[in-house]
Amino acid sequence: DKLQDIDGVSVVPLLRGEDLRSRDYELESYYPAHAYGWTPPRGLIRGDDKFILLPRTELYRLSADPGESNPVRNGAVTRKLRGMAVMFQEEMNQPRKP
Repeated sequence: DKLQDIDGVSVVPLLRGEDLRSRDYELESYYPAHAYGWTPPRGLIRGDDKFILLPRTELYRLSADPGESNPVRNGAVTRKLRGMAVMFQEEMNQPRKP
């Protein structure tokens, strides 16, 4: 169980008998925009929650629904993750400073 999803993660905590810390991930895909003219999905994975920012947002609890077939209704988590996704998107659109 502990060895799942560790790509790019230090395994030193495992060697010490500790648990791995969860990481937040930003996600996006431009394929739907280029292939079909759809809005490109963007979102975040934070802990056990996966939030997808689309015209109709989606939130999944990955431990209970790994296939992402039953969206969760949780306004507080949705608002928090939406804010984080928008903030990340705005940061990525800023010009780089030399």
